[in-house]
Amino acid sequence: MKRFFILFVSVLLILSGCAGAQESSPEPTPTPEPTPEPVFESGERNESQYTNTFLSLSFALPENWTFASNKEFEELLGIGTQQLESNMQIAHTPGDSTFYEFYALGSAGESVIMTVEDLSAHDGGESLSVEQFIDTLSTQYNNITTVEYMVGDSYEQQLASHDCMILPLSVEEAGVYQHNCVFRSGDYMVTITISAHSEEELSSLFEQFSSNT
Repeated sequence: MKRFFILFVSVLLILSGCAGAQESSPEPTPTPEPTPEPVFESGERNESQYTNTFLSLSFALPENWTFASNKEFEELLGIGTQQLESNMQIAHTPGDSTFYEFYALGSAGESVIMTVEDLSAHDGGESLSVEQFIDTLSTQYNNITTVEYMVGDSYEQQLASHDCMILPLSVEEAGVYQHNCVFRSGDYMVTITISAHSEEELSSLFEQFSSNT
C-alpha cells in the first residue's frame, strides 16, 4: 500500500531578553537560588505502546501500526533536514536540544511523530509560550513555496489528558491531512504530529490517541 512522507517541523522562536538596571544597596538581600527544572527523560516503547512518565503521557498504537526503527527514523530526519534547508531557511537548533521520541506508521501510511524541544538550550527560550510557538510554525508553513500547504486556525483541545494547541494543515492535492498538537511541560515543548489521508481518518486517529491515558 502506498506510503507517503509528511514534512514535519519543530520551529523555535528565539526571543531577545531585556534585563533591567539594578539599584545598589548597602545591605543587599541574598537572592535564593532558583529551583532547577526537572531534566527530561525519554519515554519507553515496546511493540505497540509508548510511555513517558516524565510527561505523564502514554499512547497505545492502533491495530496494525508499528514503530519505525531507529534507522528509519534517522532517514526521515535526514529528509526533513534537507527540506528545512532548501525550503524554509530555518537556523538549525543545537543538536542536543531536541529529543526525537518516536515515529509510528499505519499500514496505509498514516503516521504519528513526537519530538520534544529543550527550551532552556536557547536564549530566551524559557519565555516562549505555546501560542508563540504555534504562530511561528504557522508562519513557516505559509512561507513554503514548493508545496501548497493549507494552514488552518489553531485551537485548543485535549490529547491524551494534556491541554494542547492544535495547528491543522493539509495538502489536498497530495491527500495529506495533519494535526500538529503542541503542549509545554516545564522547560520542554512537546510536538505530536498526526497525519492521515483524509479529514475523516485524521479525526478518527485523533480520537483514538485522545482516549489513551
